[in-house]
Amino acid sequence: MELNKLLKKLSLVYKLGKDDIPNWAVPMLHREVIFESVKGKSIALSRKRIDQVFQSGGSCSCSSKSLSPEILVIYQKRALDYAEILSCGQSPLCCLTVKRIHSLLFTGCADARRTKYRNRNFAITDNIETPVDHSHINRLMKHYNFWLKSYQQPSIIQLSEILEFAAETHLKLVHIHPFCDGNGRTARVLLNAILRRYRLPYVALPKVRNSEVVKTAIEEGLAGQIQPFCKLLKQLLHRSCNFILQWEAKR
Repeated sequence: MELNKLLKKLSLVYKLGKDDIPNWAVPMLHREVIFESVKGKSIALSRKRIDQVFQSGGSCSCSSKSLSPEILVIYQKRALDYAEILSCGQSPLCCLTVKRIHSLLFTGCADARRTKYRNRNFAITDNIETPVDHSHINRLMKHYNFWLKSYQQPSIIQLSEILEFAAETHLKLVHIHPFCDGNGRTARVLLNAILRRYRLPYVALPKVRNSEVVKTAIEEGLAGQIQPFCKLLKQLLHRSCNFILQWEAKR
């Protein structure tokens, strides 16, 4: 089924009066996003365990150097909750948004003052490309901020335009690599914030190290060919829509 038809079916199923996903599906999609994000060589939390962490309320706090898998889940849930809040707003996303998301992922608080751009260069073994020199980050983020604000227009109503905007937002941030850690997590939450701004479901984008398909799509995107990444996002949206319909059938 084509994605546009699937989204229309979702709207008809829930009789929402608007094209959006049902409220009960939001935490379930958050779980899928986090499940992919915390999946790694040394960390593997089941969906059931993630649900348990959600239900615990997560009123803990710690330094970024001692993030346990459970606290990682709590902080990512807070960042995704912030993305959901952003979906209801009208003001353009900007670099302040990016810093708040990063702060939520590492401290649990949306305090942009806690987030600093990196001031050194380093090599990343599993990174697709060498991060830009740290001396260029402030200039590049100013350009990124201007681009984010200027790109978001009410006239963007075609699915292809939304996917291109989300893809470019993700790819540009990955290329700049402004933080010492958490660039991928921040980019994935920001991507979802954009999708939700246009009433599309969250997508569970796997980490580069866990998926050759994602790695190839991002490599081609960084080389200027964004369509493979857009195609991947469309497939992931289709998957999220099917999840919602399957969950509804079991309710």
